Amino acid sequence: MNTLVRNAALGFSASTAVSAGATKLVLPRERESKSISKWIGDRFPEKRLLIRGWGKKQDGSPEEWKVAWKNYLNAYSGAESNPFSLTLTDSSGNAPSEFIDACKKRFSVQVSDIEDERLVHVLEYCTRSTSVEDLILSTSKRLLSSTSKRLLSSSNSSGWNELWNAYKKDNADKESGKDEWGIFTAKGGGSNDSNSLKTKCDSEKLVKTGSKTHRSFINVFKYCSK
Repeated sequence: MNTLVRNAALGFSASTAVSAGATKLVLPRERESKSISKWIGDRFPEKRLLIRGWGKKQDGSPEEWKVAWKNYLNAYSGAESNPFSLTLTDSSGNAPSEFIDACKKRFSVQVSDIEDERLVHVLEYCTRSTSVEDLILSTSKRLLSSTSKRLLSSSNSSGWNELWNAYKKDNADKESGKDEWGIFTAKGGGSNDSNSLKTKCDSEKLVKTGSKTHRSFINVFKYCSK
């Protein structure tokens, strides 16, 4: 059985159990009928559905789609059948449209058991890892970024100044390199360190986690978003 499914079926927090070996109980095992997308949203915070258009690409060229397709091929090449009833081609290229469409079709399928194989197949082959950026986008805040037009414009210098001042205040007593993100060039922060904050924000938002108690999420929420 898929490790995440097993932990969720046993009534454990999947994200906590997998990452830290903890045994934090959550809701009892459910038997209500709901869509596969709802199951994954409710019980697997460390996963996000892979959709057409991910990475601003309408084809299967994003790396996450390529990996998902390769995993599917590795699992079913040579088998008499495969769960999505697809023609299995070479794994070196992009994920085919048929595979992407097969995933989308299954997102709305209603299942009543977390161990239903249709849910397991979607979890294994039609999802990607949740990032800090995903978690921020589920809050009332939005990231400030110098690279993404989808987020708030980097021309909002006052916003960055506010975030930089907040970071300096929280790390005012720290020596060079001893602050939270190790970006200070002088005690309390040098005049040019605000650019280092932007760079750190751009990397920390990519950290993979489904937990809002993760340190990267907490810091990005405080110092990279408005």
